[in-house]
This record gives sequence, C-alpha cells and structure tokens, in this order.
Amino acid sequence: MEILRKMNRKGQKMSLESRRKMSEARKKSWRDPEYKKRMSLKIKEGWNNLETRQKMSRSQKKLWEDPEYRKEKSLKNKESWGNLETRKKVSKSLKERWKDSEYIEKMSKVRKKVWKDPEYKKKMSNIHKNLWKNSDFRKKMEKTEEYREKISKTLTGRKLSEEHKKNIGNGCRGIKDSKEGRERKRIAGLGRKHSEKTKKKIGLASSIRQRKKNSFFGRKHSKESREKMSKSQSRSLRMKEDKLKFIQGHFYSRKNRKTFFFRSSYEFNALMKLEANPMVESFEMEYFKISYFFKGINRIYTPDFWVVMISGKEYIVEVKSDWVLKNLQVKAKARAAKKFCERNGMKFTFWTEKTLGRRMVA
Repeated sequence: MEILRKMNRKGQKMSLESRRKMSEARKKSWRDPEYKKRMSLKIKEGWNNLETRQKMSRSQKKLWEDPEYRKEKSLKNKESWGNLETRKKVSKSLKERWKDSEYIEKMSKVRKKVWKDPEYKKKMSNIHKNLWKNSDFRKKMEKTEEYREKISKTLTGRKLSEEHKKNIGNGCRGIKDSKEGRERKRIAGLGRKHSEKTKKKIGLASSIRQRKKNSFFGRKHSKESREKMSKSQSRSLRMKEDKLKFIQGHFYSRKNRKTFFFRSSYEFNALMKLEANPMVESFEMEYFKISYFFKGINRIYTPDFWVVMISGKEYIVEVKSDWVLKNLQVKAKARAAKKFCERNGMKFTFWTEKTLGRRMVA
C-alpha cells in the first residue's frame, strides 16, 4: 500500500498543509537524540563509501546539466534568500552552531584535511579565477560602504588567540606579492591615515626588524674609536670643495602664505629661487614619502620639494651637492622617485650648486 501511495503521489504537488505537517513531523523526529545519532551514523556510512559518493555525484551532475532544473533551483534559492526571515533563521542557526567549541574543532580538522589535497586546491583556485573573470560577478562582489562598516564593527575588539596569530604568520611567511598586488595595495593605501595607536605599532615592529638586522645593536664604540671617527669626519668635512656653513631657519613664502623650515643653505637658495620664479604657481616641502629598496631593506625617502607650475606641470625636486650624486643610495632614491613620477604624471630633477649658482648663502 505504501508503494502504491508513493506511486500515486509521483508528479503531484503537495499542498501547503501537507508540507507543514511533514515539516513538523521531521523536526519532531530530529529533536530525538537517539534518532539524530542513528541518522548521523547512516549518513556517515553512506558518504564513507566511495561508490555511494560517486553515484550521488553523477546523479547531481546529470541534474544540473538540465537548464530547466538549474533555472528552477536558481529561482527557488533566490526566492528563499530574498525572504528576510529565512536569512535571519539561517544566520541564527549558524551563529549558535559556531559557538560550540567541538563543532569549531571538527570543522577546522575537516578544512585542514581538505586543503592539504593539492588537486582540491588547484580545482578551487581555477573555479575562483574563472568567477573573477566574469564582470557581472565582480560587480556583485563590490563591497558597499554599509557592508564595510558592518564588517568593521563585527571585527572591532575581536582578539585572536596567540596560536591563531602564529598560524596566520606561518601561513603568510615567505609569500611575496606580485607587482600588480603591490600596486593595488599602494593605491588602496593612498590618502589613508593611520591612528596614533597604529603608528606606534608600525614603528615598534619596524624597530624590532631593524634591531635583528643590525649586528651592532646594543653595543657601544670605545672612547678611542669615537675619537678616531670624530677626526675622520672633521677631516672629510674640511676637504669638501664647497666649504659651506650649514644653516637652519624659517622662510616665509608669500606665494604659498606659509612658513617653511630649511636645514641647509642649499634648501634656502632653492626656496628663494622658487619664490622668485613667476612660472611657479605653488610649492611644498617634504610633501611625499616614497618607498625604495637598498641593500636588502625597504626604506622610506622624502623628496625636498613638490613644485606646481602655472602650465599645470608638476615636478619633484631634490636638492643635493654635485659630488653626492654618485652615491649608490642617492641613485636608488632617484630611481624610486622617477618611477613614482611616471605613475603620477610628474617629472623628477636634481638641483645642485650648479643649478642654484655657485654663490651660496653662508
């Protein structure tokens, strides 16, 4: 009789009342811990059997090849997820489940095991690459300000365990960003201002890295060494062709309606020249920070001047003595500055005593 009933039902749509009754009956059954345990064991046994898994996989693939079936499923899913109550129920259920430490540990083990398989990793990588090639998908995944704020509030104040931090560090160690990735990060960081707390953290991390690389850190020069170094420096300074006195002071610019602090006679002369030039619309001192690579270390370089002409052209000007231009570090800075200018539609130039004039202010 039961078989006949099933055969009669085939192809017929169940009424809402019948579906509700079935749903209540199933929920009641799944509340019974013995029933849950029994069913869980049966499901596990089925999925542990390779033949069963392959059979289910073939069956599902065959179904999804049918465009009508795909369309029907897609509409049902959209209809279901379009319902706010359904989304809230699913969200609540998942949140409750992820509060259980046993469930978290279980899921963590499963995911680690799956991601150790190179074939699975390759398969997932290809799937995601193909998805991101689709312009519709990219637009769909663009995050709104509201979404970003929501994520930010969720993560603010969240503290990671030391083990979690260690795992993240080990996972990222040795991975180098591509040129495109670095450029994207650079563009994303433009105009962003760090909080004082973040600045302190970055400074501390940087100083720790520098200490590790500096073999002399924590050691002190002997009195004899200091005297030798002092004599050597004094002699080299006296031998300079320019024999200019280093001066410091403040320069008020009427053109910019602000005061600039200069650290040398070269900078003072450059300020005078920029102020007097009618083709210069405005200028700033030490306005940009440019990263450059030298002797295996990423460093920061701040050019002396940013100059904007009346024609709209922009220049980055570095003021240096002519004899310093052959210095390897100065060359590395210049290369980084030229690349920065190319990206931002500017030009880079050096101003030496030849440009500023031999007669310098003492």
